[in-house]
Amino acid sequence: MPIDLHQVLMIINSKIMKLVVIVTIGVAFFLVFGCNPNHSSQKANSGLEQRQTPIIDFEKILNDPTRILRMSDLVETIEYIRPEYPKSIIGTIFGVRCQDSLLFVNSNKLLLCYSREGKFLRTIGSEGRGPTEYLGILDFAVNQHTIAINSNYIKTIRRYDLDGKHVGDIHYNGYVYNIDLLDDELIALNMGHGAPIKTADPFVVSIVNYHGDTLAVKRVSPEYENGVSSSPVRWLYKDTLCVWNDLNDTIFSVTKDRIEPRYILDFGKYKMPKEKFRNAKMREAEGHRYILFPSFCETQKYLLMTYQYNNKAWVSYFEKETGKIFAWSHEPESITYGIVRKSGLLNDIDGGVPLYLNNQRNDILYTTMTPEQLIGYAASGSMIKNSDNQKQKQLENLIASLDESENPLIILFKLKP
Repeated sequence: MPIDLHQVLMIINSKIMKLVVIVTIGVAFFLVFGCNPNHSSQKANSGLEQRQTPIIDFEKILNDPTRILRMSDLVETIEYIRPEYPKSIIGTIFGVRCQDSLLFVNSNKLLLCYSREGKFLRTIGSEGRGPTEYLGILDFAVNQHTIAINSNYIKTIRRYDLDGKHVGDIHYNGYVYNIDLLDDELIALNMGHGAPIKTADPFVVSIVNYHGDTLAVKRVSPEYENGVSSSPVRWLYKDTLCVWNDLNDTIFSVTKDRIEPRYILDFGKYKMPKEKFRNAKMREAEGHRYILFPSFCETQKYLLMTYQYNNKAWVSYFEKETGKIFAWSHEPESITYGIVRKSGLLNDIDGGVPLYLNNQRNDILYTTMTPEQLIGYAASGSMIKNSDNQKQKQLENLIASLDESENPLIILFKLKP
């Protein structure tokens, strides 16, 4: 039987076309799903991308002062540290950082290192104009390997290892005050207190590497065109830096990879108008009508806030799980030049000083008091008395042993998980 060559060619061509289609579909499938390493994470994170940034509505919470929190709702333990004296002498403490078993204390001119028991170990660097020295301390940061000191006047951040050996510098331009180490190669910079908003190229936070190269920066259009910036409010929660300043109403979270909105603060009618913000006399005379000087603390359950309004101290908290917001007010400890001395959360653990919602570093908040202040606090009758409270008895014994001439005490509050 003769072979029909034309028919054979048609059959072969048909099979080749089918094979081409199959291969093309396979390659396309591979390119879309096999070569896209973000595909699975994009699918997993789609809910996060669609979730709106939580809004904290201050008009709502100011009209609903309910559900008061006490310190025991948030705090697991309280630790009192007496920095060794007279081997080290501290006038005023300007900042404290904990790193494992070490405690670092900013005495303004020097950075001092102690054990968690208060034993003085060493001084980090030294004050002076030399190539490894600093001219006072604007701010400092610590991680597992590095200590960074933002020196006055020279726009330079000195870097040391934990033993105090100088290992390098970071140079910057502009108004930088607060600093935070993000890892062993990156550092976050915040615009300084008192920077003129009109001329300072205002920014919330920037990320730079150890060579001083800016890798990311969050700039905003300031809601107040005139005046000066205030100090940024910062806290560290689960190794995520959170930053707010009065340039706008957004709290940003900062990691080594990104800067993104975390919460939006809707002050509504309680936000100071522009014309009063830039007029110092009007700010002082009418500032009580607006929310001023907020500070924050964050836990797994809550975002907590303290602030002043109507010459009272306020505490608010945002429940992360439900999205509900609660608040209450109380009479302040004092009012000086229109500034309310905030009162913290009531101490129902050992009856001592209240918990002030600032200076948070992950699961630790700290405050400092001179021996004279702590002795005076106990003598004033401010302590919550409970004769069955063993922790209160320990605190009373501590206060009885204090010498008013010794160094200020450091009080660490460890937050519950």
